[in-house]
Parts: sequence; C-alpha cells; structure tokens
Amino acid sequence: MDTVNAIKEKLDVVDLISQYVTLKKSGKNYKGNCPFHNEKTASFMVSQDIQRYRCFGCAKSGDIFNFVMDYEGVDFAEAVKILAEKTGVEVKMDKNPAYEKAKELSSKILEMNELAARFYEFLLHKHPSGKEAIEYLEGRKTNQSTIKTFRIGYAANNWDLLSRALKQKGYTDQDIEESGLGRIRKRGDSSYDMFRQRIMFPLFDHLGRIVGFAGRAMSAEQMPKYINTSETAIFHKEKFLYGLQETKKYIKEEGSAIIVEGEFDMLSLYQNGYKNVVASKGTALTPGQVNMLKRYTETAILIFDNDKAGLEAAVRGIKIIQNIGLNIKIGMMPDDVKDPDDLMKTNPEQFKNILKDALPLWDFYFKYALMKFSLSDVFEKKRAAEFLYDVLNDIQDSVTRTNYIKKFADIFEIERDQVETEMAEYKNQEKSKPTSRLAKDENAAPSIGDNLDPEIYVLSLLTHLELTALEVYLKEVQEDYFKNEILLNIFRELKKAVDNSQFEIKAFYDMLMTSYPNTNSLFERIYLLDLGSVFADQLLLNKEISSVIKRLKKDFHSRKLKDISKAIKKAEAVQDSSQVETLLNEAEEHRLALKALSD
Repeated sequence: MDTVNAIKEKLDVVDLISQYVTLKKSGKNYKGNCPFHNEKTASFMVSQDIQRYRCFGCAKSGDIFNFVMDYEGVDFAEAVKILAEKTGVEVKMDKNPAYEKAKELSSKILEMNELAARFYEFLLHKHPSGKEAIEYLEGRKTNQSTIKTFRIGYAANNWDLLSRALKQKGYTDQDIEESGLGRIRKRGDSSYDMFRQRIMFPLFDHLGRIVGFAGRAMSAEQMPKYINTSETAIFHKEKFLYGLQETKKYIKEEGSAIIVEGEFDMLSLYQNGYKNVVASKGTALTPGQVNMLKRYTETAILIFDNDKAGLEAAVRGIKIIQNIGLNIKIGMMPDDVKDPDDLMKTNPEQFKNILKDALPLWDFYFKYALMKFSLSDVFEKKRAAEFLYDVLNDIQDSVTRTNYIKKFADIFEIERDQVETEMAEYKNQEKSKPTSRLAKDENAAPSIGDNLDPEIYVLSLLTHLELTALEVYLKEVQEDYFKNEILLNIFRELKKAVDNSQFEIKAFYDMLMTSYPNTNSLFERIYLLDLGSVFADQLLLNKEISSVIKRLKKDFHSRKLKDISKAIKKAEAVQDSSQVETLLNEAEEHRLALKALSD
C-alpha cells in the first residue's frame, strides 16, 4: 500500500477536522462553522461515509489532504508529511501515481513561470516597449535594487507575445492555460496572453519558486487595476504572501511580521528599511496565510488604511483568523495618508510610531466600536454593545475574556455580572434568528425544500436511505425525469447497484470517481447536503421524498408539453394531420397527468 492510501486507512476525515473545527452530528454527516471563511450559520459539512468535506458557503471541498493543504498553507507533499507524522506512516511518495502526475504538472508550470519571468524582465530592461514601464516605476519611487531583487518585469501590449514564445520552447496551448499564463481562444486553435500592458510582479513561494504573477495596470483607465494568476496546480492565493521569500529571515530576526495589502505597499516599506514585511494581496488574511507565517513568527502587525469601506471589510475578515494562535496587532494609517506606499514617499519615519502604537486585536475591536458608534446616542450605544458582545463571545481564552469583560463594564458603566448575562442572551438571540435566504451567499448551505434543484435533492435523499426504503422509492423515479446528464448517470448507477443489492455508499462513491471522474463536485453537493432535520423525523422524511418526486414528475410533464407543442407546429407546417392528431392525444395525456399531480 502506498503512503497516501496508508494514511487514508489510518486517519478519518471527521477525526482530523475535529482537531480544528467543532463538529456536530447532522443526519449521517457532521456540520460546523467553516474554518476558511467567516460565517455565523454553519455551512461546512463533513462526511464520514465518503471521507470528504464541503463548505456550501465558500465551496471549499476535498479530502484530508486538501484540508491540511488549505488550512496549513502547504502543498500536497508537505500535507502528506504532516499527516504521515500524525499517523506514524512511513513516507514513500515515489510509488503514488497521483502524486507523480501532480509533481510532473507542478514542475512544468514552475519551468514555464521561470521562462515567463525572464521574458518580462527582458521586455522591461532591454526592449523599447519597456520604457513606459520603467518611467512608471521611477514615478512610484521603486529603485533598481528593489526591481532586481523582486524581479519586476513588464508585459507588452500584445495579445500573444508570450504565448508564441512559450510555444517556440515546445509548450502547448493546454500547457499555457494550465499554467495561468494564458487562455485558449473559444475557437480552440490558439492561446492568448493573460497579462498585457502591465507591470509584472512574479509571485514567489516561501522557497523562492515562481508560482504565479500579478499584473498591475499603469493608468487609472486600465481595468482591473490588478490581474492575478488564476488558481493553478501550484498557485493558491489564500495560501500566498507576497515577498515572504525575501523577508522571512527579517521576520524571524524582528520577531514579527508587518502585513500590508498590496505589492507597492510591501516594496516601499522594504526599500525604506522595514524589511520584515509581506503583502496579503487582499484585505482579509486566511488561515493558510496565518499558518504559513507561524513558521517564522508568533506576532503579526496588520496595517489598515483609514478608508471606511476597506476598514469595515478588514474587520469582518480578521474574525476568521483571530483564534488561530497568532498574536495579532493592528496598526492604523494616519487620516491624511492613503496607504503605506504614500507614507514612505512623504514621511517614512512616521511608520515607526504606527508600529509602536499598534493595538492588540481585542483592544482594536474596542477602539473600532467607539469610532464607529456614538455612546451618547442610545441607539448607537446599543449597536456598539452588540458588536462588542459578539467580540467577547469569540474570545476563547478565559483569562483574556475576563479582562475584556471588565473593560466593557468600565466603558459602559455596568456591572460585570450584567455584562456576562447580556453576552449570553445576545449569543442565544443570534443563534435563534431566522436567516433570510435572500441575505445569504448564493452558495450558502441551502434550506431543505422547494428552493433546491429537485434532481439534486431527490438523489441526496435517496443516497441517504437504507437499502429497503431505497428499493421502494426508486420504483417511483424514472430516467426521463432527469435533464442533467451527470445526474442521470448517477441515478442509473444507483439503480444498477440497488438492483444487484450491492449499494454501499463508499463503494458507490469510489465507483463513480473511477467511471465518471467529472461527477466529484456534484456528488459532494448531493451527499453532503445537510439533511439532519429531515432524517430526524420519519414523517417529514416521507413527506420530503414524496414532494420532490412529485416536483420531478411535474417538471417532466411540463417539458413534454413544450416539446409536443413545438412538434405540432412543425407537423402543421407540412400539413401532416395524422401526426398532429397523434401529438394532440399525447399532449392531452400529459395535461391530465399534470392536473392529477396538482389536485
């Protein structure tokens, strides 16, 4: 048995994820708050049966290896090593075909990225088209040493200059698309460049390998301002920190990491002596980025702009990483300065005060609440209290929570006992609030019932049934009820397995992945749907199954009526009265069936 399968044999997905997330049983599956995005309503589902997880809020999904890769911010090989250590399995990666295939693709993309970086550097420094880019960088005060260290380049205003150069080196259009450096044209005969007329920042991983690129527009008219490499086999934005390959040694020396948003913010700080800096390439840090940083330091200082919208987005974003084990501080830019890049041009010494005055995370929440809400207004005071109750309830360390409860009591001039009582009441109110479906993310965990695609819902219900009940209900569902070909294939295989009395969900899932690899994501949505409330009540379960089968039948007869209507028009056009009469009789049968289903 190879290493990957040996680990899978020893480590259960529920046991692993329970080390990071509080999971509760919900039907045959488990449910908890997603560790990859901030949410109040749990939408993160884990299946012990098929050893997979899926978040219906952010669409993160996978097996034990995907989870460790996303949560710890590591690649597949490192995830295998982490899990091998947990399980006591000896690592022997060379015999695993999946690993070898992934390794080959990764190596190819790394080679292509290195060639692309050299190409962009050549255009910047040695080609006439790079003159405008050089002038732009000089205007941003980016010096030659920084340009060289971070290998900044330029993508010319040409649709396929890089693609043609890569193809001359033997790479295919498919290789170019898989690398994220280009896209295949709709007609399928060639590829075009992803980056054009942009300053190019190679994106290095912590080992110094180029895993992707960021292309920055040089004028306000050119949109979007930034284009990043799309997700590839080696680039995952949520695990990436810009500049880390150069600054990790300084982060270790200083005992802290300064975290800013954009590439120019990071570069400006670096060349002004603040070398323990990285850029998150977004306002919100992810668990993967935090776990990457924890290799080098226990303290992170997040620098927030004073822009109101950006600040509020950042406040929402840091909730997901506030209890991951990093000592987080918040530094605020002065009101009259846009961002760290601007400050480095006007008063770089002032940044020392920003770092010195950086607030511990929980103190920052209090400052933010008092900035946002006026305590002299009774309604705003209530909103400030509710915001801080939410914060206090999130503090996991009891000593820290007690200290901040005291701070709250002093600010709001009430007794500590009353604060704790109101915190508990607020927490219970939030749990019991009905969540409007319209207010949810479109991928959020769906409510059971009419808002679900009936083809997905019926398969979800059927695959959770015991064999005896499954045999009964399958007789009521016909292949013609399915429009989606992938779902139809799943239904056919389900029926075949039941007919042979061989239905066992893990074996069924494994068979699907072998015979129909493109069903993976869809089957996760089917089997990981939260059916806990339905299967807890037999009457409700029977009602739900009958209801969804009824919907499938209605949809089928409605579709047939539309098809027949079109066929009648064609028959009338050629004056085929016999065919028209036959079609009218068929239509009447479907109308009667629809009427019976509606009664």
